[in-house]
Amino acid sequence: MSANSAGFSAGFSAGFSAGFSAGFGNTQSADSPLVTAALNTTRAALAGPFQGAAIPVALPTPLDKPDRLAYWAAGPRMAVCELELLSGLHFNVNQSKASMTLGFVDLGKKPLKSLSLARLVRPTEKIFRQQLDLVSNYSELREDRGAEILGQADGCGAFWSSIIGLTAHRHKYTTELLDLAMSLAAHVEMRFKHGFACQRPVELSPQVQPMIPTPGHASWPSGHATEAYLTCQLLQALLPHGAKYRE
Repeated sequence: MSANSAGFSAGFSAGFSAGFSAGFGNTQSADSPLVTAALNTTRAALAGPFQGAAIPVALPTPLDKPDRLAYWAAGPRMAVCELELLSGLHFNVNQSKASMTLGFVDLGKKPLKSLSLARLVRPTEKIFRQQLDLVSNYSELREDRGAEILGQADGCGAFWSSIIGLTAHRHKYTTELLDLAMSLAAHVEMRFKHGFACQRPVELSPQVQPMIPTPGHASWPSGHATEAYLTCQLLQALLPHGAKYRE
């Protein structure tokens, strides 16, 4: 899950700050004292006497048009879309069955009706003990897989991109969509993790001794597995004419 938080938060913060800087600075660096001074000095000569509104704009602007997002910077656009994705999601907890259900309510339709999206049941103590043995056995592979482990601690995007040739300059909106999907996954994962409160291996045995800092949240459900599956489904849906990827 640390990979997810790094992936979507880094994408969001970078897009937000870069977008706002570029937007307010009119493609110039907004925090450059030299550019600011130059703009102030040359304004009178370049702009001339103020003549009021001279650029044709249709007023009043229609409310809440989705196509307007195309003119926004990536960060603010992500914020708007993220709120739309999260609105209406809710979780129901069943203590007796150790289960949680993710539901969705379309807040724009009346009467309100809840749709069940996913139901998870917490693994048993027996399963956790079996998994702990696997974690111990797999520790022998840490040296061989160390680069992969460290690389994915900051996000898995590079691994997906290398398979399909995904680049920021050619697939701007695809990468934004993936960032948005990872944001949705992070919120849903964390709510499930909080509810199920499943301990991490290092909390069950001091002999685990992880090679990287233990993430500050519960272990289950797996964030990496959720994000990988969501990415696969999303990219599959973007293939033209419903084509299927074949290995």
